[in-house]
Amino acid sequence: MSRKDIFYSGSVINLPQYQSQKSLQGYRNSVLSLPQSRQTGDLERQEQYDLCPCLSLPASFKSALSSMLDVSLLRDPAFMLIGVSNVFGMAGLYVPFVYIVDAAHLNGVEQSQASFLLSIIGITNTFGRIACGWVADFPWMDSLLLNNICLVIATISVALTPFCYSYATYVCVAIAFGLAISGYISLTSIILVDLLGLDKLTNAFGLLILFRGAAAIIGSPLAGAVYDATKNYDASFY
Repeated sequence: MSRKDIFYSGSVINLPQYQSQKSLQGYRNSVLSLPQSRQTGDLERQEQYDLCPCLSLPASFKSALSSMLDVSLLRDPAFMLIGVSNVFGMAGLYVPFVYIVDAAHLNGVEQSQASFLLSIIGITNTFGRIACGWVADFPWMDSLLLNNICLVIATISVALTPFCYSYATYVCVAIAFGLAISGYISLTSIILVDLLGLDKLTNAFGLLILFRGAAAIIGSPLAGAVYDATKNYDASFY
């Protein structure tokens, strides 16, 4: 966790911190965050510990918690927009994974073929991540634009699922969805660095994963509740 770029999934060559250094060793030194000495850091550590005065926790634990949980990001409009959008995006991300097999089977597709749809999503997602990473490394590529394109394609593919009438159409939807979500996942850290800077990557990435986790827990059960109420998967995919 002492490296500021530990969660960065893009090429460090594109980072301003790398371009401003004359050597790779100089870049490595610039992104290292070393613990402060006892003589120079006592006052700051005391302030960090006092963030939770009511909790009888070890001072080292409070120090680590305060350094990792940067609540000031919650006052950053750019981060909050990313967080809110990820809540809605992640709430629907796992719905196809959980319900597309059953939806295809109810629509007349054999169980063995319907189950293979998940493999198709996974395979295309693997190749899609490689492709998105390669494209995002070009200096002229806007990672946020690429992410938005992937989100639009993923949304359209999921919305078209209720209109699938054969195994071939389900395969097409699975391929499009698998390729599209690869960019949404793999470009996260690159977008955070572009919008917030490398110094805030670790804290921003952690908070964003927290938002995503909460949304993922709610999304799929909510889609299941919609199916229980309507006895149809159409509204669940919408």
